[in-house]
Amino acid sequence: MAAPHAGRVGDVVVSLGDTGGVSYHDPYQQHQDMTANLPVPAQYGPPPAYYPPAVVVAPPKSTGAAVALELILGFFGIFGVGNIYAGRIVTGVVLMVSFWVLFWINFFLIFLVVGIVTMPLTWLAYLAGGALSAARGVEQHNLRAIAA
Repeated sequence: MAAPHAGRVGDVVVSLGDTGGVSYHDPYQQHQDMTANLPVPAQYGPPPAYYPPAVVVAPPKSTGAAVALELILGFFGIFGVGNIYAGRIVTGVVLMVSFWVLFWINFFLIFLVVGIVTMPLTWLAYLAGGALSAARGVEQHNLRAIAA
């Protein structure tokens, strides 16, 4: 007499042979046998011996934009942005920090009357020097981009 669950899909059928051993029938075995005879997909060929280097072309930067950034933001005491745009990050950060250090030194020198003269001179020097440095930085960046 068959077991009540025998014959359902997915069951493992266990039968006792003549010798008392146990044999198993796995219904999924048929699927595994079918996939074993499938052809192996073709593999890719060997990789090429040489890969050409990737060429990254940096767009030219505008001298006018660098000078405008330096002058317009310089009127508000923010120097160095044009140099950062030109790729001179260290120069730009040094201009920003040093201007504010000198600004506060000049602010305290106003009480000694000397700051009345040195504060506008410092601002003018940073305005002119920052713009010239940004223009030179853009020219150097564009020359490096052309040479590369």
